[in-house]
Amino acid sequence: MRYKELITSIAKAASVEEDEVRRVLDMLPEVLMKSAIGEQTRTPLGVFSAKERPDKDVQLPNGTWTKATRQLQIRLKPGSRLREDL
Repeated sequence: MRYKELITSIAKAASVEEDEVRRVLDMLPEVLMKSAIGEQTRTPLGVFSAKERPDKDVQLPNGTWTKATRQLQIRLKPGSRLREDL
């Protein structure tokens, strides 16, 4: 499903305007990135957790090595509604 189709489906199911759904979905990453390290946010989608990725050495395509700085990463552990046994 494409992003546009997702927005349309959510808007119809929730009886709201597509622009409102788009605005909310676009703000989700920005709001989650304000989480403190170790903080968890439980949602119907699953649990979003903020983790710190430490510094690490990475190899560039030209073969040289450099250091990637530590970063805040948001991880999603899918809830039962997003999992299906095949």
